[in-house]
Amino acid sequence: MSPEVAISFLSHLQAKLYEIATRDLEQNHEADRYGPEPRRTLGPDLQKHQSRLEAIARLKNSKTLPLALLDTYQLLQDDYSRDVLLELYLQRVIGHDLVKIFRNSPKYWQERSLARSLQTNRLPAKKIRNMNFELTHFDLKEIGYDLNLFSAPIGIDATFLKTQYEYSGVKPAIAAKTGDVVIEAGSCYGDTSLYFASKVGPTGKVMGFEFIPDNLDILRQNLELNPRYRSNIEIIERPVWESSDKILYMLNNGPGSQVSERPLSHGATEIRTVSIDDVVRDRNLPRVDFIKMDIEGAELSALKGAVRTLGRFKPTLAICVYHKPNDWVELPLFISSLNLGYKMWLDHFTIYPEETVLFCRAA
Repeated sequence: MSPEVAISFLSHLQAKLYEIATRDLEQNHEADRYGPEPRRTLGPDLQKHQSRLEAIARLKNSKTLPLALLDTYQLLQDDYSRDVLLELYLQRVIGHDLVKIFRNSPKYWQERSLARSLQTNRLPAKKIRNMNFELTHFDLKEIGYDLNLFSAPIGIDATFLKTQYEYSGVKPAIAAKTGDVVIEAGSCYGDTSLYFASKVGPTGKVMGFEFIPDNLDILRQNLELNPRYRSNIEIIERPVWESSDKILYMLNNGPGSQVSERPLSHGATEIRTVSIDDVVRDRNLPRVDFIKMDIEGAELSALKGAVRTLGRFKPTLAICVYHKPNDWVELPLFISSLNLGYKMWLDHFTIYPEETVLFCRAA
């Protein structure tokens, strides 16, 4: 790397740090994710002073090197994406409780309130086994989707209101469109599968991957509630990986369920993997237009198992890059290393360090 590039990067980071330091921390707690906000023992002025001192100490003690992000920074195509990367870096190093990022705006909270207002009492809520939350029934006609499903306000907000698998900062916007064949790795409760099905329409196809039994139970109920979309959604009940038929172990954790090469707990259940390349070959798919991945840290392995598909079809990508500390670096660099002409953008859809999506489109 040239000294000029490194200096420019660090200058941008410094400016971003000063900008963030001027923001207040009011309404910077995500109760839907972390529960009720802890009570403050200090008055507002003392609390603000203490928070800034703590932020400086955390930044000073950080062992994370910002220059590790330089390659990703250079791959991103616009200033907005580069700003997102630097804000998220500072949030991760200092802590989301002490950094108020760009997403925290009146619109953010208005959309969350709107999501809550879409809940109905037509069907009883679904309690999630071994987890302290439940899924309620939503009707989305008011926001332009002919869908009803079980979900949570935070999920409805992210998928249907903040449209976290679309990037509008480039023309044409990066999004699934009518007639597309979409591979959706990480279907969970089926809300994102239904979102993509509504976008691609009856001439399109959504191939979703979900393997956790409890998730599949609710996913099937959500598909039954929406029969007009059921015919163009296919669910493959195996985890995507670099190769097929590898034995992994699954951890049932609702939307945060994971697979591992070693048992994560006593009595962990074995499951066999499948690669995207093998699915595309075995089903003789004529094309793949869009790939979405949100699979709790398995994204790099899944991408390695999709190299032939990427090379043949050059689909648009929406890849989550927040599950592992190195995702911001490893995933963009891997995609770039394929030399397929992909350009990249980055966006983030919450006020906390989750739901960061890397968007890629071949030139």
